[in-house]
Amino acid sequence: MDLEMVNREVADVFSTYETSMENRIRYISGMEHFIQYLYHQNIELEDVGETEIQQYAESLRALGYPDIFIDTNIESIRKYFSYLQNKNYIKNHTGLID
Repeated sequence: MDLEMVNREVADVFSTYETSMENRIRYISGMEHFIQYLYHQNIELEDVGETEIQQYAESLRALGYPDIFIDTNIESIRKYFSYLQNKNYIKNHTGLID
């Protein structure tokens, strides 16, 4: 995993969809932390599913992170993937009504 490239992609996604600078910073920070976790676990971002997200949350709890930190990071991850789904939908949309 190319950490620099992934971090740029994350920043681009949140810059595109988040209007609040505070949210952008918070979500980007949460995703950067998650990406570091993935890197150390040898997991590619494309391979992330609900299991990996739950394992990440459990790992944070085991390390003693506060619930607010965990909740914010999980929210960041879910937002990131929902924004990617929106981005892919818009990119693949033909503009025709079915």
